[in-house]
Amino acid sequence: MSWAPDFIDNRNGNTLAEALAQLLGGSAPDGLAKAGPRPSEVAIAAAFFSPKGLADLAPHIDGLQRVRLLFGVEAPRDVELRRPSLGETPEHFEARLMREGLKDAEAATRAARDRFPFTREGISALRRLIQRLRGQNVEVRRYERAFMHAKAYIFVPSADAIDGKSGVIVGSSNLTGGGLRRNLELNLGRYDDPVVERAGAWFDELWEEADPVDLAQVFEDIFAPYTPWEIFLRILFQLYGHEVAALEQEDKGLPLTSFQTHGVARALRLLRERTGAIVADEVGLGKTFIAGEVIRVYRTNRQRALLICPAQLRDTTWKKFLHRYAFDRGVECLSYEQVANDIQLRDPQRPQSAQTHLQSPLDDYQLIVVDEAHNYRNPDAPTRAAVLRRLLFGRPRDVLLLTATPVNNSLWDLFYLIRFFARQDAFLADRGVLSVYDRFHQAMREDPSNLSPDLLYPIIDATCVKRTRQFVKKHYSGDTIKGPDGRDHPIVFPQPKAITVRYKLDDPLPQLFDQIEIALDPDGGPDALTFSRYTVESFLLGDHDPDSEAQAAATIGLIRSGLLKRFESSAFAFISTLDNLIHGHRVFLEALGKGRIVSTRFLREISAEDEAALDDLLRSSANTLPASGFESKKLRKAVEADLGKLLDLRSKAAKITPERDPKLKVLVRELERIAAQAKE
Repeated sequence: MSWAPDFIDNRNGNTLAEALAQLLGGSAPDGLAKAGPRPSEVAIAAAFFSPKGLADLAPHIDGLQRVRLLFGVEAPRDVELRRPSLGETPEHFEARLMREGLKDAEAATRAARDRFPFTREGISALRRLIQRLRGQNVEVRRYERAFMHAKAYIFVPSADAIDGKSGVIVGSSNLTGGGLRRNLELNLGRYDDPVVERAGAWFDELWEEADPVDLAQVFEDIFAPYTPWEIFLRILFQLYGHEVAALEQEDKGLPLTSFQTHGVARALRLLRERTGAIVADEVGLGKTFIAGEVIRVYRTNRQRALLICPAQLRDTTWKKFLHRYAFDRGVECLSYEQVANDIQLRDPQRPQSAQTHLQSPLDDYQLIVVDEAHNYRNPDAPTRAAVLRRLLFGRPRDVLLLTATPVNNSLWDLFYLIRFFARQDAFLADRGVLSVYDRFHQAMREDPSNLSPDLLYPIIDATCVKRTRQFVKKHYSGDTIKGPDGRDHPIVFPQPKAITVRYKLDDPLPQLFDQIEIALDPDGGPDALTFSRYTVESFLLGDHDPDSEAQAAATIGLIRSGLLKRFESSAFAFISTLDNLIHGHRVFLEALGKGRIVSTRFLREISAEDEAALDDLLRSSANTLPASGFESKKLRKAVEADLGKLLDLRSKAAKITPERDPKLKVLVRELERIAAQAKE
């Protein structure tokens, strides 16, 4: 060989990959003498390999008479610390270590194969590699009699080659992409017969002791056809497999069902990843126990928890639960009002907050649990959302929200709950959601019946634990729970049986039906409500925003259906909703008289608990616009007309007192009958 690389360190282009390419191809780098004829054989020994390393070598072995690849098995990383088991002979100990090494080597090979680029070029390269490994001139073996860490590349010239010499390159490079190109290595070449001859004899000896390996089959497995079901299961495992593994490690504290245990594991994962989670399981599935187990985990880690809930639940459900499971000393349980009135949370919106309910400084609480969290969905409520935001201000802490109804009025309810622990709009960028707000805004513009699950699913999946009774019945049909007697009992959900009760409509209900039909007629009419207060964009001077008008139309549709549902519920519920609408219209007209157009958000700022004057709010609120940009007179006339119709509806609905409500009468009679039947 005229050109014979003798010092290779993978620096400045002096790579082992380039040296092998030149030697196996019989060429030399520019400016150097030709390397001589191609060798007829190449024998490679390496501790391990990678598909990338083999793919780099593959194009240069075409046409060679014989190619032998010998791979070894590396010892476990902690082999120096390992000792034989009691009574285990040295031979059995070495055999056990070899089995572990073989298992690790096979797993590493599959992992490297699975990480190979799944692109058009990558797939083509892998198929070409398989084709060459299947060639008659290529043999692959693995040495399993001892841990082998040697690296040698031996070249044998053809018998009739002129000036053909044998050669060997030995050093640190394995047959991997890093070993051939990237890593800082040191490999030395020898081309003198005694050394090369001894290297060849050494290789032949190991080769005879090694076992054949079908390496091509290992790579071919990746192209095996899979059914859609298998692919679906693999996707699920990739997304949620770590949750399954985590279940085995959870220290069970409270007596939980399987689905509750799974809910706890998922909630804890979301808390670790996102610092927040919404447990939105259906009513009756044990959100209290899920929250209790999460609290127990935090207590075990010596972290303080604060539980916020309605006063009624504080004094009943939670008081009994915390006492029964000995949580009452490690958890503070306060009502909404107690938290809002605490002096540590006083701010300009609540200047009267001067009581002491929180027993520790705010920064001492690591976990905040809010039961019936849908009560905090209004972002402008000064004694709810504003209090929770103030509580969560500062250092990061974890938030667990419990609610069976995360969406009450619109999808924005869920958005505002998520915002309590999502400090950035792009906090789900790793899930492909660059803006949570934009996703919800887009979803609100869609027809609910045509809303794509892909739009909000990544957000819900990353923030919520949500199961229905039907889901639990289907997937946890054999689940059990420990009863008072200490024995396991199968979970049984009571089967509701609907009872049809018919009643006659007496006056004045028929007349009210007609009035409501006219007022809520979506096709309009001289006596129909226009809901102009919600379509102020149509009264703008100048161009109108089509998106805003479409959103306003959707809002009006929700109001119409909401009014009908409240009327279907009871006359009292219908009157209560009408009172809210009337109040909103009056405030709107008062603000309009002061030169401002107010939004629905502004109306939320005015509550019975807020002592601020309207003038002060109009000056300070960001939810108002100057009336000068609108057709104010036309808008006032339309809103006043709606207010009159609402007042007329209310006066007619008020005639249906409890004593005159036929639905209420028959309901009372039916409940009395059921109660009497239960006593029999």
